[in-house]
Amino acid sequence: MPRTPTDARYEGTGAADMFERMKLDPGTRTVGELLQEREWAVFEIGRLQAKLLLAQSIGSHAAEKSGECTGDIRSDFRSQRFLRLPEICKLLGLSKTTIYVYKAAGHFPEPVKIGAASVRWRMEDIQAWQNSLSP
Repeated sequence: MPRTPTDARYEGTGAADMFERMKLDPGTRTVGELLQEREWAVFEIGRLQAKLLLAQSIGSHAAEKSGECTGDIRSDFRSQRFLRLPEICKLLGLSKTTIYVYKAAGHFPEPVKIGAASVRWRMEDIQAWQNSLSP
């Protein structure tokens, strides 16, 4: 299974540049170039999905705070959702190790124990933590 790309590997890579490269005739590029572009595309899709999820959950949370009825019961409960560690990593762009270092230092929300060896984090706790980082 290929290794998941990290932010550092694609830092400074313009989305427009990579997208234009992907439009070129694949017969003119090496297999390595095609695999690299595929890996970039997977990374970019994951990043955009996490950004969309965060925007949707923040929008739902803001509407709930203002007392608005969104009309969609699912979006009202999105902020009460429990997240697994891989989802948090994707959402925040942090590694598991970084999250556990922050948690050990008391700088990250505590998880909720849901089983003998299972924990989850509340979406609202993660959002509150993320909002506390913004000036």
